[in-house]
Amino acid sequence: MGDTLLLRPGDRVPLDGTVLTGESRLDTSAVTGEPVPLSVKPGSTIMSGCINQSGVLTFRVDKGLEDSLVTRI
Repeated sequence: MGDTLLLRPGDRVPLDGTVLTGESRLDTSAVTGEPVPLSVKPGSTIMSGCINQSGVLTFRVDKGLEDSLVTRI
């Protein structure tokens, strides 16, 4: 937890976290079933399992693998 990761377009979010820099849209359909992409910017919370669609993001990991959304599902 607390690590900073880079997320490029096409990458899957590996762990839950908070966006530090960049703006993008995330495909959350695999996790939430929602077909409309979610816009994210600095301060937004992102969930593991979502796919980054457009921009480059850096984010801080807030939860370890055992506590992440994908593991709980």
